[in-house]
Amino acid sequence: MANRATVSYSWEFSAAHRLMNHPGKCKRLHGHNYYVTIEVEGAMDRETGMVIDFSILKDASRHVDEIMDHMTLLQSTDPVAEALATIQLEGDIVFFSVPPTVEAICVLVGEEIKIALSKYSPATTYPRLTKVIIKETETGVASITL
Repeated sequence: MANRATVSYSWEFSAAHRLMNHPGKCKRLHGHNYYVTIEVEGAMDRETGMVIDFSILKDASRHVDEIMDHMTLLQSTDPVAEALATIQLEGDIVFFSVPPTVEAICVLVGEEIKIALSKYSPATTYPRLTKVIIKETETGVASITL
């Protein structure tokens, strides 16, 4: 049986968001540099010794960047979205069905990484995405375990 290992890949993207029902200052439109780490787990290939080539994880991160980097993240019911649509290209807003908290952003990143990785091999044979960790501020971090 092949040895198993977990590998991680990190990158950052920038985006604006607001939490329209937040009681504090997060209800205002503001931005963050999000520091993302993804973890994948799988068998170490007998020939390469790798679970996955880091270049594949880098490509997957680029897929997320195309969707999220320098975008405005809003809940679909947020009235600010309509106002922003009049001054921004419609494609500059990423809509969430829930408030675009860092936790919700973790879920979306996880979904998009799975899509990107599925282009390389069926999920049954490829390393499994196990965790998404996003640091929103120096002291604020969220993660999801898949």
